[in-house]
Amino acid sequence: MSTEKTLPPTPKKLREAREEGQVAKSNELAAGVQLAVILLYLYTFGNDIWKDLSEILLLTFDQFEQPLPTAFSAFFSALCSFIFKDLAFMFLILFFASIASYIGQIGFLFSSKSLIPKINKLDVVKNLKNILSIKSLVELLKNVVKMVVIGCAFYYLFHQYTPSLRNMVYLKPIEAMQVTVQIIFWLWGVVVLCYIVFFLADYSYQRYELLKNLKMSHEEVKKEIKEMEGNEEIKRHRHSLHQEIQSGSLAVMVKKSSAVIKNPTHLEICIYYNEDTTPLPKVVAKGADYQALKIIEIAEKEGVPVIENIPLARGLNKDIAIGQYITPPFFHAISEILAMIKIRG
Repeated sequence: MSTEKTLPPTPKKLREAREEGQVAKSNELAAGVQLAVILLYLYTFGNDIWKDLSEILLLTFDQFEQPLPTAFSAFFSALCSFIFKDLAFMFLILFFASIASYIGQIGFLFSSKSLIPKINKLDVVKNLKNILSIKSLVELLKNVVKMVVIGCAFYYLFHQYTPSLRNMVYLKPIEAMQVTVQIIFWLWGVVVLCYIVFFLADYSYQRYELLKNLKMSHEEVKKEIKEMEGNEEIKRHRHSLHQEIQSGSLAVMVKKSSAVIKNPTHLEICIYYNEDTTPLPKVVAKGADYQALKIIEIAEKEGVPVIENIPLARGLNKDIAIGQYITPPFFHAISEILAMIKIRG
């Protein structure tokens, strides 16, 4: 049926969703990055931090016989020095690392629309349905899986270190501390690795859910194209582009392209897309064999992104003529390429 939503979202639909803050992202990456930063920081500056903590501890004992205001002032001064010297830089790194983890997933994005309160969120019945929804069950399952995986990893490591733990009673305090620190670092490292796996799985799921929720019907795609083509400015731009395609040289078309899809050197397809003036990405040039090599040469010279995707290049060459918009079967693949290029800048 034409009303059944089976088609992947168009670039315009994805752009509008992005403007509203609907993007695929995983919080697991930020958590993993934060844990990794703390681990690396402690590994690098751990001795200095331990030394400063020991000095604070010794200072505390030295102040026992001093008046309370004097002792408190000395302790507070040492504590502030420790925070600014040993911890402030770590928190600064954590802050920028967390921001970088989100930018790496979604690029630079600020959506004011996502901050606007929505009346439907006050609907008690709807909120209850959301609590009992599949998404909530998936989140619960994810948390259970995380606990099980990390628990199994901890059990394995403790099992491996059992002899060391048993012999700690015979070690000197400093040696026992070294063994304990080593075990903690191993456990921490395992948690970081687990979070990398969690991120890959969660991001794949989040992207799948986003694309599924943004799927369009044939009628919606036709309506979107009709609305875009009805715009007078877009009509003029399309007419101008069509004339350039018909009369322009290969170099002009390649330079104008948003991306070049290659296969890998025998076939090149040039794609053009402007979110303000074209309803859909359009094939503006093709080339095979020697001409394909020429397209790559021009693209690299002009800084046009060249993406290797053999099935996509073959499909576009077979089904889409020069000057035509891409059809629904290619929406998803082209949208991903354009989004990747936009994130890379």
